[in-house]
Amino acid sequence: MYWFQSFNLENIRFLVVDENEHMRLMLTGILRTLGCRYVRAVSNADAALEGMMKEVPDILITGLGLRPKSGICLVEEIRAGNSGAARTLPVIVVTSYTETSWVQSARDAGIDEFLAKPVSVKALYQRIANIINKRRPFVNAEEYFGPDRRRHKEEEPPARRRQSDHKKKAIDFD
Repeated sequence: MYWFQSFNLENIRFLVVDENEHMRLMLTGILRTLGCRYVRAVSNADAALEGMMKEVPDILITGLGLRPKSGICLVEEIRAGNSGAARTLPVIVVTSYTETSWVQSARDAGIDEFLAKPVSVKALYQRIANIINKRRPFVNAEEYFGPDRRRHKEEEPPARRRQSDHKKKAIDFD
């Protein structure tokens, strides 16, 4: 009947990290609305890392503007294997920092999903569903460990053509 009843989220453990108490409460409330029973919320990256040593979440939802350690640093530590969580822990970033440089930094740190504020129940659910339903494969390269940064499948390479087919023809309008 409802779009959010596709997945049963009651046994998925979430960790919410945001320095703003109202945002933590809102995200926790949304997750509870979606049927989640296991939601833990902390205010900074250090508390998140400490908590992951005791209880590893299934999905991490974090802000970027954390202090003193940013959300990007948190993701980098997870992807480097410096937390109690698996390096492949799914990460959703929820932030108002939507400038290209922030989005690229978060992507390059190894996030799975990016969600710009203001947050809606449907938008958060869609990010969770993407992780459950069609998570991108992980890349383990010298400079990067995380989900494949490409969103779309690459198109088939074009058929081999003669070089002359690629040259633009001059158009004479006289």
